[in-house]
Amino acid sequence: MGRGAAPIAVLVYGVRIGLDGDSDEGLADLRSVLPPGARQCRGSARDISYALRRASGNGASDSGETAGYVDGRILDRSPDYQAVVQSIHRHVQLFVAEHAPRRVFIHAGVVAWKGQAVVIPGRTHFGKSTLVAALLRAGATYYSDEFAVVDSLGRIHPYPQLIGLRDGNGRSRGFDPAEFSARVGRKPLMARLILVTRHRTGARWRPQRISRGAGMLALLTNTVSARREPARALGSLNRLLAGATVLKGSRGEAEAVVDHLVSSGHLPPWHS
Repeated sequence: MGRGAAPIAVLVYGVRIGLDGDSDEGLADLRSVLPPGARQCRGSARDISYALRRASGNGASDSGETAGYVDGRILDRSPDYQAVVQSIHRHVQLFVAEHAPRRVFIHAGVVAWKGQAVVIPGRTHFGKSTLVAALLRAGATYYSDEFAVVDSLGRIHPYPQLIGLRDGNGRSRGFDPAEFSARVGRKPLMARLILVTRHRTGARWRPQRISRGAGMLALLTNTVSARREPARALGSLNRLLAGATVLKGSRGEAEAVVDHLVSSGHLPPWHS
């Protein structure tokens, strides 16, 4: 494995990030976990810096450990190299989501349906990725299964990454949207529908339309920068909600939800 990779700086969503790997491979792995759209930039200014080091030569080398650093401090250390890379992945995604100066990030899945966004706010284990996948199978365009990225006009921008779905043993794997014959969106969209839901075994999807205020609370609960910059978050979310219908309810199978949304008229059929 080659040594001596030079540190670089990247810019993503207005956040400047330093990356330092002890090899070309390490630097490539750091770049691979950045949010989509990262590009290399010049200058010495950094909002945050990450480093990845494999132990060698003394001390911890016997354990074959890898260490991940944030601004020179240990973030994670483990013999499992990929586990350390994933720790950096989680940290950098949340840091950018909280500190992006011109975007508001909501934990949510997003697809486009006939030119308008369907937003599914929720944290991990809410089942949003499964519902995203079902919508893609029904013809939707993929935007994200991690964050709804909202600008000051309330428009939602694509944040395309692999879709994280769990198998029967609870293990997660990333799926390319192409595996669902889905296109990946490029243009910002206004929201048509916001689904406040989580999966419950045996539940039947019987959603209730809720008020704009209740919808705002559901979005704020999942907005990364809500405490840090509440005024900016509220402004963007108000515009996002302006033309959207908000539905709330527990759900069972994701395909049944999609069928109901189309049959009830909340989503127009593709062939109409």
